Amino acid sequence: MEEGRRRAEKRLAAEFRTLIVRTYTAALQAYSGQKMDFRPLRARPEDTEVIVSVRVLQPGAQPVPLDYAMEKTAQGWKIYDVSVGGVSLVANYRTAFAPRLRDSGIDGLTAELQGKNRRASVQAAAEK
Repeated sequence: MEEGRRRAEKRLAAEFRTLIVRTYTAALQAYSGQKMDFRPLRARPEDTEVIVSVRVLQPGAQPVPLDYAMEKTAQGWKIYDVSVGGVSLVANYRTAFAPRLRDSGIDGLTAELQGKNRRASVQAAAEK
């Protein structure tokens, strides 16, 4: 039983990772061609988590704050959350998915994410 749950959690994590990468990519593409102002990094050499702050400079508009939450892993630094204008994408998804997870369980949420990812993949292919 425990092994089945671990497999289900791995499938959910994989689908969520795919969704989050697509979301981050779309958010960042919206700022392509814009100038980025990387703020000074305040970190110590022993830190394992940092926030990299960037301001997206847009002509005639207020800069948009973009923060990358990163953690140091054995494979190097990895982004685990992006906040655009102070809004965390991971926190938004967590809030949105909680009722779905409660109502339909891991398998139901995984199936929903698979559907979203499949639709996004088809749409991306059609736009090429």
